[in-house]
Amino acid sequence: MNHVRTIIGGALCALVLAGPARVVAQEDARDRARRILAEAQAHEGEERYALAAQSYLELYDALHQAQMPRAPVALWSAGNALAQVPGHEREAAEILRRFLGESATLVADEHVRDWRSTAVGLIDELEARVPTAARDGGPAEESAEPPGEGSFSLIGPMIMGGGGALVLAGVIMGAIALAQDADQVSRCPDRMNCPDSLMADVEQTRTLAMVGDAFWIAGAVIAAAGLTLTLLLREAADGSVSLVLGGTVDGGSVRVRGAF
Repeated sequence: MNHVRTIIGGALCALVLAGPARVVAQEDARDRARRILAEAQAHEGEERYALAAQSYLELYDALHQAQMPRAPVALWSAGNALAQVPGHEREAAEILRRFLGESATLVADEHVRDWRSTAVGLIDELEARVPTAARDGGPAEESAEPPGEGSFSLIGPMIMGGGGALVLAGVIMGAIALAQDADQVSRCPDRMNCPDSLMADVEQTRTLAMVGDAFWIAGAVIAAAGLTLTLLLREAADGSVSLVLGGTVDGGSVRVRGAF
């Protein structure tokens, strides 16, 4: 974009502020315009293009209110500066179109003719940088979502929570089984010639312990699966969920994507 930055401070100041002063108020407007112009050029010199464009638009307003005929030149400077800021192509092109429309009466000036010619080419370049859908007034085309982007899906945390509940249930069952076993040992230490009622309790305790073990082991496996899905699943704005796996094979990248 450097090839379109043809604004020279002295020429711009001369063009914008040229013309006879009619009243004292207009002299005050010239002083304000010089201050704004210096501020805009300072921003542009430091490559703060968004701030420069804002200052140039402020300069245009000041000149327009003072009824200075060369006020449209500030629009060219604003559009040219904003064209350097990615994502502001449409705004920059619109400002340049305003410049073309309002500077039609200034074509006798060689500088203005050059800037008008450059503005036409710059508008075409800016339009080419805007995605097709955005030019048509719709949302800009979205690029394929890179792996690792998007919000977390709730599926993984829900599965992980279910696994955690099973682990908790298994631990509770195991604790109850241990307490019952301790009571049964106190009632029949050697487990020999114990009452039939006690033996029934022993079998019940063993069953409870086995179920508790099954619960916490299964829960741990499910919770681990939920954690894995939490890290891998991403939910898009339209509610679809995608699974993203990444890795490397022989120095290259291998990615598996799926959606449901």
